[in-house]
Amino acid sequence: MDQQAYYQVLMENSPCAVINLDLEGKILAYNPAAERLFGDDPKKIVGRSISHFMVKEDKTATDFVDLSQILSLKEKIFITSKVAPEESFIDVKLQIIPVAVEDREIGYIGICHDISEVIRVNEELLNQKEYFEAIFNNNPVAVVTAAPDGNVMSWNPAAETLFGYTLEEAVGRHVDDLVAQDDSIRAEATAYTDQVLNMGRLHATTKRTRKDGSLVDVEILAFADHPVIVGGEKVGTIIIYHDISERKRIEEELRRQKEYYESLFSNIPAAVVTEDMDGRVVSWNPEAEKLFGYTEEEAVGSLLDDLVAKDDTILEEAWSFSKQTLQGERVETTTQRTRKDGSFVDVELMALPVIVAGEEVGLIAIYVDITEFKNIEQELRQQKEYYEALFVNSPVAVTTHDMEGKIVSWNQAAERLFGYTHTEAIGRNIDDLVANDESVRAEAVEYTDSFLEERGEPGKSWRLETTTKRTRKDGSLVDVDLLGLPVIVEGKIVGVIAIYHDISERMEFEEELQRQKDYFEALFVNSPVAVVTADMETNIVSWNPSAEKLFGYTQDEVVGRNLVSVVAKDDSLRAEAAGHTDQIFNLGHVEATTKRNRKDGSLVDVELLSLPVMVAGEMVGYIAIYHDISERVKFEEELQRQRDYFEALFVNSPVAVVTTDMDINIVSWNPSAETLFGYTQDEVIGRNLDSIVADHDSIREEAIGYSEQVEDLIKASTKRTRKDGSLVDVDILALPVIVSGERVGFIAIYHDIRPLQEARRVAEDANQAKSDFLARMSHELRTPLNAIIGFTRIVKRKGSEILPKKQLDNLDKVLVSADHLLNLIDDVLDLSKIEAGRIEVEASTFELEPLVDLCMTTTQPLIRGEKIVLAKKIEKGVPAIYSDQGKLKQIILNLLGNAAKFTHEGQITVGVSHDVDTLILSVTDTGIGIPEGALDRIFEDFQQVDTSTTREYGGTGLGLSISHRLAQLLGGDLVASSREGEGSTFTLKIPLQYQA
Repeated sequence: MDQQAYYQVLMENSPCAVINLDLEGKILAYNPAAERLFGDDPKKIVGRSISHFMVKEDKTATDFVDLSQILSLKEKIFITSKVAPEESFIDVKLQIIPVAVEDREIGYIGICHDISEVIRVNEELLNQKEYFEAIFNNNPVAVVTAAPDGNVMSWNPAAETLFGYTLEEAVGRHVDDLVAQDDSIRAEATAYTDQVLNMGRLHATTKRTRKDGSLVDVEILAFADHPVIVGGEKVGTIIIYHDISERKRIEEELRRQKEYYESLFSNIPAAVVTEDMDGRVVSWNPEAEKLFGYTEEEAVGSLLDDLVAKDDTILEEAWSFSKQTLQGERVETTTQRTRKDGSFVDVELMALPVIVAGEEVGLIAIYVDITEFKNIEQELRQQKEYYEALFVNSPVAVTTHDMEGKIVSWNQAAERLFGYTHTEAIGRNIDDLVANDESVRAEAVEYTDSFLEERGEPGKSWRLETTTKRTRKDGSLVDVDLLGLPVIVEGKIVGVIAIYHDISERMEFEEELQRQKDYFEALFVNSPVAVVTADMETNIVSWNPSAEKLFGYTQDEVVGRNLVSVVAKDDSLRAEAAGHTDQIFNLGHVEATTKRNRKDGSLVDVELLSLPVMVAGEMVGYIAIYHDISERVKFEEELQRQRDYFEALFVNSPVAVVTTDMDINIVSWNPSAETLFGYTQDEVIGRNLDSIVADHDSIREEAIGYSEQVEDLIKASTKRTRKDGSLVDVDILALPVIVSGERVGFIAIYHDIRPLQEARRVAEDANQAKSDFLARMSHELRTPLNAIIGFTRIVKRKGSEILPKKQLDNLDKVLVSADHLLNLIDDVLDLSKIEAGRIEVEASTFELEPLVDLCMTTTQPLIRGEKIVLAKKIEKGVPAIYSDQGKLKQIILNLLGNAAKFTHEGQITVGVSHDVDTLILSVTDTGIGIPEGALDRIFEDFQQVDTSTTREYGGTGLGLSISHRLAQLLGGDLVASSREGEGSTFTLKIPLQYQA
């Protein structure tokens, strides 16, 4: 075989792409491997320059024209491949070899090696290196690698933070010289290090030293059987140090809390007993010893009911309570228990299970001695009966009416005086009843109105005393003394008490006056509350037996003495008491809750009511009424007031409110729940909530799921069942009920949302109709507008040489205005499609950089002046994206268009990066910026910063709104940040892989 044939065979079978070139670099021939690599037909390119295959680093065509330039290239060049329908690029290494005959160069051979895979592997190795370095550097625990001799090889940022040494300070030094400088731990550390370096495992909790010499608690973890291997050879060991200082602090805090609660148990002022699941006493605090008489040694280990329920009359009840509690229920009741001596004691009992790690291990019972409560209740009941008897049997007509003038009470004396029975009077207007004669009507109405003007202002005390006439049922007039006073409850005026005294006959009046004098003196003497009168000099005139009992002074000891000096001896009270005295003289009324001194100097809490004593219309002194109030009574009254308030709130709530116990059994059911679900309260109390309002297969499982997961708060829109079986749409708000820090049940609020859903449906239909109208109108407007634009361009083109310049300028203005209007119609059409839900995502896979380049090229003509630089900053390694390329292009063009419009100098930069599975694209400019107050509305339809922006820069205010909605359509969001006068940044975040 001759050389030419040999060379031909070699060319055809070579695995490398080989190209024959002449001295000018033109292609003479190339082998099949080159044809496979480059994808071109040899017949089409023979005779063309080798630059036909070559491109620059940015993938654009090369402008090389001669071989000397080609020969001057570096080894790696880009080669165009014609295999794909569109040109693609591969990395090759090109080697040029001269071909000589008799020492004369006659051409060149170009050998091309495909190095794409080599480059890909190198990039992958670099990425893996960066990945593992990031894991090491960002690890929250200190990670150190040590060589076989114990010297530090690597030292991550967490180690720098924990021990205080920088990487440079640590590397090369022995690990124990750094973290075990203290003599107290050096020997232990050396032993640990030897253990690790000799292929042992280590897991220990100890201390190590910081750079500043301080000690830190650490957990050390090292696996010498998993060393650092490089090239098959062990080069080091990984040691992990975990800072456990906070854990140590928490353990100390738990110990302190344990001591705290043990002290609380011993010192709590109530008897607290715990028992196991067999009912035997486990703990018995000092108050239990005092209450029941058993010592702790006597009680512990005994059955609780054998100690405190020895009597047969209460034993069965006690067993029942214990059984309930041991079954996980909570018991609260008022009952009796027995002492060691066999006597009974009234107690308030609260018993509840003890839960440890989710398991019931016993119960706790708290007993509060309420013997004093019982006595107080009896006293209050007697007082109530006393004052009711006083009202009913009063010899004078006493009536009360509310703030509307309607009669609330009408005693027997009023029946006798005016002739109306109690039944006839209750609910009628006071003036219609006892002032129906024209001669007294105006006066009576004036008195009533003057009082009602003082509504709710007890501090401006109102009092009426007058002699007048009133009418009886038979129409006759009767002379009366009238006394009117406000009825005050909890510091607020709620009505009027009116006392009518018949003075028809003077003798009868005098006799009645004497009788009343005797009556009120008896009332004064026998009053269960302390009543004191004083003259205008504040000297005591009278002092009833209850005052003697309350303050400890006899009447003889105090009469004639200054009242303030007797009952307000403390400096802290004297000024206040003097102020109350001045208030009586100036305002005529004092009501206060305060303290006063007893004879022995101790303080007593009292409720004080002071009123002036009037004789013949002149104030001659005042009366002071002191009611002894204990802290216990005040507490009970406050609890009752709160209970009444919350019960009223519950009953009158316009939404259905239901409470349950921990087993989801209904505890309360308000009237709105009766209205919504159709069940009365009696029908549902004690029944499971889900069996009542989720009695349908389609919602039962969901309802049970909600019931099981009520930990903090549940909000949901769903359906529930009525009594008649129908479903009702509701909003549900459910949350736990916490009492004294303990969860005792749940509250569920159901809001009937059918009217809201109907309103939403109507609004959605209206919005759909609007969007349909805009879509049709946009199409109808676009058709003639396209004709206007087309014919205007024809006229301008054909008339460019014959029409005057002014008319040509006018045609340009028509085109500009028409284009602007067409853009506006396009924006409106886009907006209407989005709102109508007719815009779809057409996802495909594409590279982002070519799209950014296209958008920047499109925007370039919009940039005004040469002082603005349009730039891009694309992060390496941004992968291809699967999304809607057209919609993403529309967003980028809108953002670049805005930046170009509002930037006069500086730079507009397109930035591209990614975070895990999210693409981050930003457009930053150095334009006029956006005021802080306008940032919240720039994404709204037809909104711009202000009207001056529209006049100066134009625009409809739809671009950003459409871009924002398109970003959300692609599964992401568009946000803005700006400083006025400095520029703006718009950031788009969408998934790299669109999910439909």
